[in-house]
Amino acid sequence: MKKNTVSAFLLLSLGLVGLTASAQTTPEAKAKITSRYNQAEISKVRAELKDYNEKNHKRTLELAEANGWPLMLEYKKGQYSYLSGVTDLDEPIYKASDNNFGPSSSTITARVNHLRSGGSLGLDLEGQGMVVGMWEIGGPLTSHEQLVGRITSGDNGTAFNGSTQDALNSSGHATHVAGTLIGSGNGDVTAKGMAPQATLVAYNSNQDNIEALDAATEDGLLVSNHSYGIPLANAASWMPGAYSSESRQWDQVLYAAPYYQAVISAGNDREAEENDILIGNKTSKNPIIVAAVDGVANYNSPNDVDMSDFSSYGPTDDRRVKPDISMKGVAVHSAYPAGAAGSSTFGSGYAELQGTSMASPGVAGALLLWQQHYMDLHEGTPMRAATLKALMINSADEAGSFPGPDQKFGWGLINSKKAIETMNGAGETSIVEELVLNPGETYTRQIIVQGDQDLRVTVVWTDPAGTSTTTANDPTIKLVNDLDVRVKASGDIFPYLPWGFGDFLGFGAVKADNIRDNVEDVLVEQTEITPGTYTITVTHKNTLQGNQPQQFSLVVNAVTDELNVRDSQYNNVSIYPNPATDVINIQLGSGVQGTEGSVVMYDLQGRIVRQFNTLVDKVDVSSLNSGMYILNIEYDGYTESKKIMVK
Repeated sequence: MKKNTVSAFLLLSLGLVGLTASAQTTPEAKAKITSRYNQAEISKVRAELKDYNEKNHKRTLELAEANGWPLMLEYKKGQYSYLSGVTDLDEPIYKASDNNFGPSSSTITARVNHLRSGGSLGLDLEGQGMVVGMWEIGGPLTSHEQLVGRITSGDNGTAFNGSTQDALNSSGHATHVAGTLIGSGNGDVTAKGMAPQATLVAYNSNQDNIEALDAATEDGLLVSNHSYGIPLANAASWMPGAYSSESRQWDQVLYAAPYYQAVISAGNDREAEENDILIGNKTSKNPIIVAAVDGVANYNSPNDVDMSDFSSYGPTDDRRVKPDISMKGVAVHSAYPAGAAGSSTFGSGYAELQGTSMASPGVAGALLLWQQHYMDLHEGTPMRAATLKALMINSADEAGSFPGPDQKFGWGLINSKKAIETMNGAGETSIVEELVLNPGETYTRQIIVQGDQDLRVTVVWTDPAGTSTTTANDPTIKLVNDLDVRVKASGDIFPYLPWGFGDFLGFGAVKADNIRDNVEDVLVEQTEITPGTYTITVTHKNTLQGNQPQQFSLVVNAVTDELNVRDSQYNNVSIYPNPATDVINIQLGSGVQGTEGSVVMYDLQGRIVRQFNTLVDKVDVSSLNSGMYILNIEYDGYTESKKIMVK
């Protein structure tokens, strides 16, 4: 093949084409997100990625020509990978979609059905006004009935409208993933996606790092999906489990854009029970890596979660917990181009596929809805990606043979219902806080625990990028800022410790000092709890990078706000309906005598939105913006606080 032909192919496959911008939602919403970023740090990371990508592209052209490398490889029967670059040791990198061609819906497995209209939480979260990013090997069929009118191209050459069979081969995967993310349900309600009213920006999978940085920091992108990677059959021997240049680059991107969360499929390279086969950005610290399991119709115990027969296992070479979370990736029903081989046009069809490619968009779509709800509660301000991840871990259902995380299922099965309940309970039954740890500082917080369920304390931080390696099985720890979390009951001598991997994976994780993960998750089982006061402390080892503060997110379930603890005789107020659209009814119990008192309603910024100097029985909320409010009812020297959701 002549060099100019190789160059033309790689200009497309490496994505070295023009970039067009798309807004997250409104210009105001985009500005609210992007104004929070450190533009000097972003410029530095962008310049480093641009230099690396251009040099790598040039070197790939030279080596492909000199060595006669094929541009496409059949690494499994009927499955192809494409030349996308070279390693730091000048070895070819071939990437492919993480599908594995081969009844409980993804929506039910992730408990997203509880978030929709008619669900148990009284919400209507379908991605209204939200945008998700999707990087793929090919482009989705934008004219598909599930997707039409809701996909824009983030770079040139990604959209597919049905012209050639070759294009169909790569478009099928992208269309299926897009359908799982945002399928409308039009034409086939069983193919409805996780966020059926969201819009999607589609990108070519190469040059993904710098495109993702720009999408996050210029367009306010909050969540993206990446269902592709380097197949084990194509990887150099040192790559499985290694913290490579690609791993480092994705940590750089997410550290520079701390509100942006990339969600990445774990890969489908397992044939038996092989550990340590995650490759490339699947070993990064800050992205969320997704394992594929069978669908779960009704979770009752870890035995309800069955691992697929292909999902790649971790951990990383430095024994970090990867993958992060599990989701349905078997027999996933979604949009797919319809058309026979040799056809010149393709229409709206459907297919059931399996792979971590199918699991990853289920998680990305769910997380987009969580961001939507958080923004509804906080006047359009999103949560940090670390908060999103902390919620995901804290609310996950146990999976696997042993308590705690493992190298197969990660932290467990995603549970959107529990995550939203944790958000809604913040300040009363849970804690969701975004904090900063200064150098040499100790953060301390006391909580009251009743012991009616397990106590889980989760801290997550977006960690600076570590030093990459090209050495096989390099155990060098990649954690840069090592935060420590301890939980101690009043009167106890020894604290409860976080989960982490020990030297032997056969019996699961252990509770010990975690020196590897940018996650600290402390579980106190209900049987261990003595009701009373518990103290949470967060410290750090050594020196924080650059002697600069480290942001972290704290999520705690099963707490009691002391300010709202009342003797049962004073629990005399009922509020309904909640959520409400027009009027809130206040029912006062027999313990309340007369009408002396007050009713005051606040938004989450502490501003009074309704105020009455007597005990009224109705509050009109029809003119209020959707979101969470606090209603304080004062009587007989007592104040009862109620959280109110206005739809």
